[in-house]
Amino acid sequence: MLYSILIKVHISIAMLSLLLGILNFCVNKKRPIHRYIGMIWVLATLFTVFSSFIIREMNDNQFSILHLFSVWTFIVVMLGLFMLKKKRYAIHGKMMLSVISGTLFAGLFSVLTSERYWRPLSEYFRQLF
Repeated sequence: MLYSILIKVHISIAMLSLLLGILNFCVNKKRPIHRYIGMIWVLATLFTVFSSFIIREMNDNQFSILHLFSVWTFIVVMLGLFMLKKKRYAIHGKMMLSVISGTLFAGLFSVLTSERYWRPLSEYFRQLF
């Protein structure tokens, strides 16, 4: 039960992170709102990273290739914040954009490769035909 809730929270926060990241690239970078959205995005992204290490049920309690992505995400977010502090805004933007793109890829990868998602879909299509 608790594990199921954690997975739902993980997915919800990951989707929030993705939406905030996309939104933040649409707002003016010189406005304070960019900074506030960015702070919330970093927290949501880091929550998603750390919660992913608890979620291992789908892979027989082993780490999967997606956990390597979590390590990569943590490193790139930290480097992106470091670049921001050093006022290297172009590098900061590229790093954060790569994390947002990677989050989208990881979400699609987990949905497309998980039997948990495919089984209900295949049963649904079987009923249609």
